[in-house]
Amino acid sequence: MTSDGEVGSRDDPRITIEHNKAVVEHWNETGYDSSRPVRNDFYNDTDNMSIRLRSANSSDGAKMLQDGVRYQQDVGLDYN
Repeated sequence: MTSDGEVGSRDDPRITIEHNKAVVEHWNETGYDSSRPVRNDFYNDTDNMSIRLRSANSSDGAKMLQDGVRYQQDVGLDYN
């Protein structure tokens, strides 16, 4: 069952894995100024993931864009 309450099989093409805290939010808060291991730990943290339908996942991403959420383009001194 997805976090949207939908039932689907493992091979359902509508299924995606979503980061509960969006990757763009992590990047803008700390990722832009952190090491690759820190970024990888965030990206691969299964406690921060849920199964979603592709349509809901895409819709949330579009809403973030509409709200002006974009990736910060510069990096900090601790980025590597």
